Amino acid sequence: MVVEINFKLIKPSKELRLACFGYDNIGKTRKYASRAGLDGYLKLFSCINKDWELILSPDAHYRELVNKVILNKLNSKDLQIIKALERIVTIKPLPKVEIVLNEELKKYKEKTLSKLLPEFEKIFTSTKVNFVVFSVSSRTDYGGSAVDDGFYLSSDDLAKVKRSSKNESNYYLITHELIHVINANNSIFKKIAKRIGSNKISNKFFDFNEIFTETITNVVCYKAGLDKNKWSSYRYPENRKACLFEDELRKHYEFWDNLEGKNKPKFIEYLDKNLK
Repeated sequence: MVVEINFKLIKPSKELRLACFGYDNIGKTRKYASRAGLDGYLKLFSCINKDWELILSPDAHYRELVNKVILNKLNSKDLQIIKALERIVTIKPLPKVEIVLNEELKKYKEKTLSKLLPEFEKIFTSTKVNFVVFSVSSRTDYGGSAVDDGFYLSSDDLAKVKRSSKNESNYYLITHELIHVINANNSIFKKIAKRIGSNKISNKFFDFNEIFTETITNVVCYKAGLDKNKWSSYRYPENRKACLFEDELRKHYEFWDNLEGKNKPKFIEYLDKNLK
């Protein structure tokens, strides 16, 4: 059983930039609108015209839209959303930002990925992922986003990007997004996520995919010698219930890590049997 990872750096098309803009801004705002008291504003904007109604609709699934653009599998509804975005949004790429981010992706592939592969193979069952990576300047902070067939880095602030590259925190961010892609292509992870996600009480407090991904990012970076701390961060540090659940995942990992014998399962297999 092996984890095979092949990714290619691409230059995003205008359609891909628009889809990323929707994912980074509209999708995020819509997700947290009620909590932030913005749902009334979204309702107001959706009444401007049919384009605004379309791009703010709950039926506009921007994560899936990004993936469909990557795969060149847009249907007629997807094309309507892209055209509506194009009429409303003026895309202005920031070449200096994207050049720095692309260099970080190249450096990661050349110098960091090989250190992490042995750790991935201990955790995941056989998984083969062929995907794309790219950089855009569509979000107001600096971060990454993953879909099933790729991930991207994004920022509109060159200073933030340069600070991150200097303190070597980018490898952590890129690893986190890479693990999301592995998750999306691993059958056992998807089975666990479906089981945990069906628990509506838990689902109110956290995103299992994010917590699992942060937990694994912590430990593989530590094991590969990229981080001095074994558990350097929580995915949702402000959320006590989420932190308690991540502590539970960490305890499962520690117990599994101390198991011995040639029949030792992959961690994802162990978790499938023992995570309730």
